[in-house]
Amino acid sequence: FCCGTTRHMLSFRAALLLAMAVGQVAALGRAMPKGTPVEDTCAPAADYLMGFDTYELTYFNGRGLGEIPRTLFATAGRLPGQGFKDTKLTRDEMAEMKGKGDLAKNLNRVPILNHNGAVIGQSPAICRYLAKQFNMMGLNDLEAAQIESIVEHVVDIKAAFRKVVPAGKHDLSAAELESKRSVWLETPPTPLLENKGERQLQWFLGQVEILLPGDGFCVGGRPSLADAYLFNILGETAEGLDPSSGEPFGSAEGVTKVLEAFPKLVAVVTTFKASPGMEMYLSTRGPVGF
Repeated sequence: FCCGTTRHMLSFRAALLLAMAVGQVAALGRAMPKGTPVEDTCAPAADYLMGFDTYELTYFNGRGLGEIPRTLFATAGRLPGQGFKDTKLTRDEMAEMKGKGDLAKNLNRVPILNHNGAVIGQSPAICRYLAKQFNMMGLNDLEAAQIESIVEHVVDIKAAFRKVVPAGKHDLSAAELESKRSVWLETPPTPLLENKGERQLQWFLGQVEILLPGDGFCVGGRPSLADAYLFNILGETAEGLDPSSGEPFGSAEGVTKVLEAFPKLVAVVTTFKASPGMEMYLSTRGPVGF
């Protein structure tokens, strides 16, 4: 008798909840103007939840170590002034802040991320933290490790490039720099060369291409930190700057030509750039100092 009564009560409760849900949907339909897209009704809810998290990224008015975090924010639908505060310091402002506030909590260096009052320093830590916050570190530990692996491959690529084409002060002429850049871009992955000389851009990209599934994403069929890192070195450009500093590896044309042999990488770069948040961010970013 008890079991039958319990089943009856559960059935009644389920029916009541269903009726309430139907009534709420009907009420929503009556309240919405005819023709209103359903997705438009979700925007206030997203904004409401977003308001409980305050983010501030502090860096200079340049890309550098601050740009990957900015693209993670953009991909998650958070733009400067609309989801996070993008503080861009001048050199004088940086000097004035030393030893104070958030800067003192990161060895007086930038970038710094302040999330709800907690301070995080070091660009790689900031990137990983934001990727986790925005569900861009995979759906399980295995995917997270695969994403980390590709990120570290990108770190290796950047280090290898700087061994060929130095940054900062050097004694190389413009012609010598261009010659070295050509070595980086044009050296084929085979045959093997002395001192692993074949390990230039084409060799590295060939190794990464093997790892990609070909669906426009690095891991798990969704945007991830690995996608952001690959876009950063292969697809991100800054108009108004000299090509040597504003284009991937100093030559967007050269990188585009190299990428013709790697369609999976092209798909990742193109897909990451085409998200609604990234399109809005890149179209409104404005001039950058570097």
